[in-house]
Amino acid sequence: MIVTTDVSHMGLVASSDEKTGSGRSAGKSIFSKSVSIPPNSTPINLIFSTRDSTGLPGDRLNERVAMSLRNDSMVLAPDYLRAVNKLASTLQAQFDANELTSGFPVRELYRLFIDKKDWQSERVFFAYENEPGYTRAMLTVFVELKNIFADGVLNSEKITKIHDLSIQDVCSKKGGPIPNGDNVYGSVNLYFNETGLANCTSNGFREIVELVNDKDGIKITNYKPMYDDTDNEIPGEIDSPHFEYYEIGKCINIARIYHSIPSNRKNIKIYCNKYNKQICDIKNTVKSEAVLRQHVITSIAEVCRNIQVTHPFEDGNARSFGCLLVNGLLMTEGMSPAIIPDANVFDGHSVDELVEIIKEGQQQFQSLRLTKISKGC
Repeated sequence: MIVTTDVSHMGLVASSDEKTGSGRSAGKSIFSKSVSIPPNSTPINLIFSTRDSTGLPGDRLNERVAMSLRNDSMVLAPDYLRAVNKLASTLQAQFDANELTSGFPVRELYRLFIDKKDWQSERVFFAYENEPGYTRAMLTVFVELKNIFADGVLNSEKITKIHDLSIQDVCSKKGGPIPNGDNVYGSVNLYFNETGLANCTSNGFREIVELVNDKDGIKITNYKPMYDDTDNEIPGEIDSPHFEYYEIGKCINIARIYHSIPSNRKNIKIYCNKYNKQICDIKNTVKSEAVLRQHVITSIAEVCRNIQVTHPFEDGNARSFGCLLVNGLLMTEGMSPAIIPDANVFDGHSVDELVEIIKEGQQQFQSLRLTKISKGC
């Protein structure tokens, strides 16, 4: 059970006279301390606690890993497990070097890059190999985030690096490499339902319609808009009688976004430049730490959502932005990482909704860390 934790301490801000070479105020980044990594990583069997949160004893979990090794040696071969274990230990050392992340248990790392719907079925964090190589790739990026954001500035080259590392040596479900073409077209379906368990909300859709207006490379289709009394389209509003036509199961497919990847790469630069200016302005004008944290998280939510909607890569977008970029930017600004329950929410949620999801994710991260500390683990 996750216990709600006060997160008022999660943002560490610099004094107004602390500046970087680029003119931006320098936050106390979680990446600011150099970490000495021990030559030998923790043995694999020590990754497990004595009892899993589901009540399974540690030896049962070890049996599960052994069974996975026997049944699928290509995916969970000993060499692979050793590589993943070393990366996890490195990331643990980075976390332990900072007061906001120290003590976060290595066995819970999977929550940072696996959707919540898979937590119960994939209880051992490195046994999640829906796409072979996925865990090692994601941990590799988390370890490298410190170097990627060393100067605190966001640009398209860093976004491309995060994405490329996240799919490096990863096999698709069909057995081949994750597709990564530059001159291709793609599409994403937007689903809505009243419980919020979908990748799009009504408020989010209104923002997306405004976002893609007059943008090259993005087009919304399969969308039945609502019209006013004078037959003018109401931007972002959907004609409710068409909901039943698009219903799939309990979700409603309200629209599809088509992407031209070469054109969308140009849009990334626009979003990155806007984000860098926002962060600079916030740090130079906002005096209250609470207000500053709110504004910074809002800017992070906005740029991650905008880039995700832009869909600049053929595959691997949600993991790159909804798991990795959001946490890289949070930690760069001296804030707690966030456990995002479903990275696909960046497809079509509003910025305000994403801010609340990020805050809740920070609470979950801190709760797991504080639980371990309080137990003296």
